[in-house]
Amino acid sequence: MVKKGAEFYESPEDLDTYARLLYKTGNKEEGIEQEKKAIDLQKKRKFSAIEYERVLKRMMDNAAVIDDK
Repeated sequence: MVKKGAEFYESPEDLDTYARLLYKTGNKEEGIEQEKKAIDLQKKRKFSAIEYERVLKRMMDNAAVIDDK
């Protein structure tokens, strides 16, 4: 469901959610790619991408927990 939403209406929020789900279900490389897309789109819209960048760093570090507590 999230994948279809992200494909239909590409928003940074949807891409971030999809990236997190991919990562958490073992599709880490695809999750990282989707998180990069979320960051690019967020910056293109001239909004801060700091939160997404933190998540991406955790993903790239292969962290077990990628979300803020």
